[in-house]
Amino acid sequence: MIRVATLNVENLFDRPKIINMNDTARASALLKQVDELQKELAKTNYDKPTIETLLAALRGFVTVRVDRGKFFKPRSTTKVAATGKADWDGAIEFTRATFGESQRQATADLIKSVNADVMCLVEVEGRQALSDFMVEYVKPVARRMERNLLIDSPIDPRGIDIAVAWKRADMGVIRSNVYDVRLVNGKTRTVWSRDCLEVELMLAGGQSLWVLGNHFKSKMGGDPPDSLEKRIAQGQRLTEILQTRYDLANDLVVVMGDLNDTPGSVPLSPLYNLAGLHDVFDLAAIPADERWTYYYGGAPVADRKTQIDYMFVSEALRPFVGNVKIHRRGMSAVADGKIPGITPLPGITSWKNAASDHAAISVELAGLDLP
Repeated sequence: MIRVATLNVENLFDRPKIINMNDTARASALLKQVDELQKELAKTNYDKPTIETLLAALRGFVTVRVDRGKFFKPRSTTKVAATGKADWDGAIEFTRATFGESQRQATADLIKSVNADVMCLVEVEGRQALSDFMVEYVKPVARRMERNLLIDSPIDPRGIDIAVAWKRADMGVIRSNVYDVRLVNGKTRTVWSRDCLEVELMLAGGQSLWVLGNHFKSKMGGDPPDSLEKRIAQGQRLTEILQTRYDLANDLVVVMGDLNDTPGSVPLSPLYNLAGLHDVFDLAAIPADERWTYYYGGAPVADRKTQIDYMFVSEALRPFVGNVKIHRRGMSAVADGKIPGITPLPGITSWKNAASDHAAISVELAGLDLP
């Protein structure tokens, strides 16, 4: 039996300070200002007062790194000297907020409680950070996934990526899709927010298990049209990949990750309409109101519990699926007492030391084994 799982670890290892806060409304507002600053810095002729106002509002959350030329006035980190993008080279950098020991241990405890053989981990701060975390925090060794793969995405300036980790098995084909593009109003845009990472794991019986890890564009900022449009493109492209690279009737394929939208949404409709692909919650006949993996505190009460994390399996993998579980005891909303009837994992006392703001999903694949 193989247990596969997915978890958004909320970039435990070292995440931008701008999103390391319980006030999601403020985080959304700050991220919107970062987008505005990025657009201003790309202009040929600068509106210096606007740039300086944005820098002041974002003080403590971002800095401007200057590689060549001149951007700031001498001895200043707020006053702009550059007249346009041709005067300098550099980039916006996010100020990092390092997580503490208790937070790392909480995530390790959640991973151990899931006890997966293969796991998709979303928002991972680099492969070395993941490897070190597994060795230092996930003990005993029997609960540890010593093998892992992460391809550093060149399209996420925050440096948080998608990883696949597993206990044992040789790898076959590995494919990154970070350079997929689409046309929007005549301009070339990237499809993915991070990547759609494809990993082939060789099973004991000589079969291949294909793992596709994903993280779709978030709704932070109130789900502006650009975000929705990008998720729609991601759902369409993921469906194309499944249609063109895999025979869902014969290949053992599992698609999992944080898709940042609900089952009835337009972005996810191509996946639900794809013949030969199945949501494991459907296979387990889990009622719709019991499928939630995330808690939106700022939403109306009736909409706060929602599903944005998923696991889909191919028709060929469907007969092996059993024991579908949602693991919520590491969630920050549970730690803060917002979900009556669920006890946090030991040591978790508030959102500040919770494992994640997401639940994990796990599925057992009976009759299949790692080497």
